[in-house]
Amino acid sequence: MFNYITQNKKLFYLTLLTAPIAVGFDIGLAWFLRIITDAGTNGEEQLLPRLILISVLYIIFASISDLLYRKSTVELTNNCIYNVRNDLFNSITDESLIKISKQNSGYYISMFLNDLEDLKMDYFKNMVSSYHEILNFVISLVLLVKIDIIMAITIIIFSVVQLAVPFIFEKLIEKRQEELMNIRNEYTSSLQEFVNNFNLIKFFKREIIFQKINQDKSIEYRNASNTKETLSKTIYVLSFASSLAMYLGCMLVGIWLVFKDRITIGQVIESSQLMAYVTGPLLNFTDIMTSFKSAKPVQNKIMNFISEEKPVEVEDEFEFNNLKLNNISFKYPTSDKYVLKNLNFTFEKGKKYIIIGESGTGKSTIFKILQKQEIATEGVVQINNKNILNITDSTYYSKIGFATQDTGIFTASIKDNISLFDNRPVDKTIIEQLGLKTLINSKPKGIDTVISSEDKSISGGEKQRIAIARLLNEDFDCILLDESTSSLDKNSVDIVEQCILSKKDLTVIAITHHLTSKAIEMSDCILKLEDGKLVPVTM
Repeated sequence: MFNYITQNKKLFYLTLLTAPIAVGFDIGLAWFLRIITDAGTNGEEQLLPRLILISVLYIIFASISDLLYRKSTVELTNNCIYNVRNDLFNSITDESLIKISKQNSGYYISMFLNDLEDLKMDYFKNMVSSYHEILNFVISLVLLVKIDIIMAITIIIFSVVQLAVPFIFEKLIEKRQEELMNIRNEYTSSLQEFVNNFNLIKFFKREIIFQKINQDKSIEYRNASNTKETLSKTIYVLSFASSLAMYLGCMLVGIWLVFKDRITIGQVIESSQLMAYVTGPLLNFTDIMTSFKSAKPVQNKIMNFISEEKPVEVEDEFEFNNLKLNNISFKYPTSDKYVLKNLNFTFEKGKKYIIIGESGTGKSTIFKILQKQEIATEGVVQINNKNILNITDSTYYSKIGFATQDTGIFTASIKDNISLFDNRPVDKTIIEQLGLKTLINSKPKGIDTVISSEDKSISGGEKQRIAIARLLNEDFDCILLDESTSSLDKNSVDIVEQCILSKKDLTVIAITHHLTSKAIEMSDCILKLEDGKLVPVTM
């Protein structure tokens, strides 16, 4: 994770440069306070104008140096998170559909909204500031040794006690952070489910029930947060107590050294100020170490995702001839019942297939297996007698396209929703065949009009036609449709089916609950899924 800091070379070196300058002005205050105190105790009134001028100049330059340091650290921290965020996003997009679909979408959203923020505050911000704190501590301690060795030894003894605090609680703070992270991810997922199913909750008048569910989850989240924060504050208080003991102890030692004529009152004041630059970094360092321990589970989670080696995909070009289900059986890990059993069928190039069947017979399971979202328990799916699991995703998805009830509309123009942000032009023939021309002409900016999934001015049927246009605008050899016309009226279904099924060289596999006369007329084979097997039927 540290390489994210060093790869921002300009900001990294700027921070390395500005930190010691800022520290120099911080510690310079101790020296300046000694000069002022000694001038006062020695009655050197003539030095007052010079001291006032030095004070003004000190304030100006100390403020400038501190601003430059803080600006460089903020930009360095934000750049680090920017790079991690991009690497994380790229790693997720490079993952297989099978792996990504195993986790709730809230898990990934929580990584970006919660985990990265924790990483920013607990790791990067503290890692950058620790350099400043170490400089403050080391230089101040060296200067204290120069003032008096007894004073320095006293501070070192108290420092050892203070530094031991975070290490004593190391394992416990990691455990509490991991518990909090898991509960927070669950809470984020539950909120997402609530928002996605809000209409369902209203229709069934379950508001009070879901308020109670949210309250229970919120209490669990609150309690986990309290436990973790209380532990962090306990560690901080223990460190503060040892810091306070060091401050008072060293002041008493300083007064004793004045009695022994080893140092002056001015040097006591200087020592007390330098002590603040020793105790302050120690106190902060304790907090930093605690934060590092808290960040470790998050750091491991994100880095395991980013650093996981992905296979280098080399596209294996071939001509699509057929798609074969070879003794496919499937059951879910939590069940002994097979959804599909010894399924065999070959879908030939250029032919049109309609799959029908009752709900729960496994039609969508076939679709998920063909999407490479699920892996068959037994048997293999083959293209040209080659197992699809041995075909790279980039090659497989360049040959086979998919459309479901979920239209996948982005907040972007109609054109970008059809092309999926590719530069390829949108086929105007497809627009006309699918009846989208009327929709586009009704919009102020035509095909460049921005729409979204929540856009009430576009019907569900129009969104489905956009999704189908997206599919047909690509150069697929085979397309699979799962209830992709469910929101269309009968006339619109006929228009869409005419457009899809009339494409001569395109292999079409359509799953539906509603078999239309147009589909019967234009399909080559109608298959019924029952008892886990595909059976050709005559209509």
